[in-house]
Amino acid sequence: MRIVSCCLLLLVAVFAADAAWAHGGNFRESGPQGPGVDTPDVAPKVRRPTTTENATWIAGDWQTWWSLNRDAFLPDKRTVRRRALRTAASSLFGVGRVESSGLTRWERALEQGAVEIALPYLFEVLDPATPQDDRMIAAALLALGRIARDAAAVAVLKRYAADADQRMEVRESAVLALGLVRRSDRAAQLPAATLTAIRAFLIALFDEKDAPTRVRAFAIYSLGLLADQPYPDTLLQRDGRRVTQVLWERLRRRYAAAELPVALLTALGMQPRPGVPSGVLQGLRSIATDKPFRGRRWDAMRRSHALSAYARLDGPDWLSIVLWVLRGTREHVAVRAAAAIALNRRAPDLDDDDRGLAARSLYKSIPREAHWFAAGLEQIALAALLREDLLAGQTRLVETYRVARYLQRQAVRGRSMTRPYAALALGVACYGLEPVNRACAETLKDLRAALTKGLRHGRGSDEVLGAYAVGLGLAKADGAHSLLLDVLRDRKRSARLRGHCAVTLALLGRDTPLLRAALHKAAEERVSPFVHRGAVRALALLAAPETARKLLDQLETTRSRFAVGVVAGALGRFGDPAAARPLVRMAKDKVEGLRVRLMSVVALGLIFDPEPRPSRVRFTTDANYPSRTPALGQVFNIR
Repeated sequence: MRIVSCCLLLLVAVFAADAAWAHGGNFRESGPQGPGVDTPDVAPKVRRPTTTENATWIAGDWQTWWSLNRDAFLPDKRTVRRRALRTAASSLFGVGRVESSGLTRWERALEQGAVEIALPYLFEVLDPATPQDDRMIAAALLALGRIARDAAAVAVLKRYAADADQRMEVRESAVLALGLVRRSDRAAQLPAATLTAIRAFLIALFDEKDAPTRVRAFAIYSLGLLADQPYPDTLLQRDGRRVTQVLWERLRRRYAAAELPVALLTALGMQPRPGVPSGVLQGLRSIATDKPFRGRRWDAMRRSHALSAYARLDGPDWLSIVLWVLRGTREHVAVRAAAAIALNRRAPDLDDDDRGLAARSLYKSIPREAHWFAAGLEQIALAALLREDLLAGQTRLVETYRVARYLQRQAVRGRSMTRPYAALALGVACYGLEPVNRACAETLKDLRAALTKGLRHGRGSDEVLGAYAVGLGLAKADGAHSLLLDVLRDRKRSARLRGHCAVTLALLGRDTPLLRAALHKAAEERVSPFVHRGAVRALALLAAPETARKLLDQLETTRSRFAVGVVAGALGRFGDPAAARPLVRMAKDKVEGLRVRLMSVVALGLIFDPEPRPSRVRFTTDANYPSRTPALGQVFNIR
């Protein structure tokens, strides 16, 4: 039986890896174990549902949470560019002084490169008269969505999305690319009329019953991505009223698989709150609290997503519902995990009394939580409450509820599977904080010291200790710089731990010759992809001199599928516009392997994507990942 189970797991990993590359390499792989978020070598057992179809119940460890939330904590593109200007790292671009005109010149070069290099090449790939591999088309579609500036690009995306003769992966990429045209900068947003036409197209595509289920689900996810974009200023459409109505009407129908209702609930939770009527909120509340709705009961997966949507939309008593779920003893683990994630997301909106109430509930629920990942998520929610308390200059959670000490004890004495979450929680509690009073300063000092001690002397394997390294980066514990550097250079330590230490050193931001040499040496290692990934990502974040040129050289010379994707992502985060021509040259060169060509297109889209943080952050940050469908998993993993 054990052999059969291992074979099945291997087949699933191989199929998922093939699916990732069918999308032009745009759905990323975490490493040798397969695509998606990082997972442990041996997944712990969790209670699985019996009534949910096509559901994937995550048994991932703390690295799953980190891989999904990482982009919200790492420096955005503009921060990296400012650092590059200070260090003259943009050797291809040639800017060497810190001044506003330098950043302006960089932005202008990006605009020029997009118009003159990237977009013409992508239109060439997507020209029906030009034969191309389907995977190149999929990669180009997603890149075009990121760079799209006018209706011409939108028309190309629609053509591929509507073409039933295209392979499913091509159609999925085109549909999702329509959501990637969102822009956070108002000046760069498409006109409301164009966006309305896109939304109508996506709704019509969802209503095509003959269309593949995942294509229909991707259409709704794209609709969710566009929720923060302009709407026509009419009574029926203002603040997304019409879109909310459409989503709710379709949610009330019956579906054989979980893919479509989960997509509808996810998109519904992303809509503007002013456009959501009270009847919709009441319906979500009924589903989340397991009350009969329209003559039927809902399974745990859909209930968990209804709870996520209700909390996101600021339902009138969302906090009471969340705490009611956490206090329950028979609630399904998926719903409990969704409640913890919702509390973490909404922590900044709570006042002093509500933070205290929530902390008391978490104190009671964490010790009796049988499922380790739900308990871990509750610890992170507790840390978010502590952080908001300290940001407000309050010390109630520190002095009255002893939250800081509680999390420190959990990081030292907690269960083996929850200790890493407690370490992450210590980092989350410190993230972005400056000491505003003596009590706050003492708390930050204690939390950073606990993380340093945990990395140096903590119990457990190196896989567990990696969470302490990540926590040190979130806490900006500069005093741990030497310790982290020693671990990075120690080839006897776990590859994952060394990779996390590399990224943490970049987060600390102290650029020294010793650090730079250690990162370059680690980036050249081929013993483990995890070390290489961490080092390459750290070099991009640190914006060291010659970064862009060295990344291009690695992209051209490496033949590892995993390494190619990592280097492409690092190039995109660094965002040097002068890398465009070399990337186009590699993408066109038929002598290059298909993987290098695909990832060259991916890097091109990432470089010229005007979003400071990828649009995928809207899906992944504080996401309800413990219960996900295959399509939602693909959306989580888009590069």
